[in-house]
Amino acid sequence: MQNIDVFEKNAAYITYCIVNGLVMEQPFVNSEIGLINNQNHSVRNIEKYPDYKEDVKELNVTLRKFVETGR
Repeated sequence: MQNIDVFEKNAAYITYCIVNGLVMEQPFVNSEIGLINNQNHSVRNIEKYPDYKEDVKELNVTLRKFVETGR
């Protein structure tokens, strides 16, 4: 980020904003639909973002299949 002129002065802040949604600080909980969490801005936070519930179900089914079969 520091090598891009327009971002140079705010590189740390912009990097934080990008990484904020990737770093999980809240624990995952196994629920009836699979793994969820309560972290703000996480698509797995179905309590705060109920519109993501079906997506989380599909993601969990896909991850389970991958773990069980390796593909």
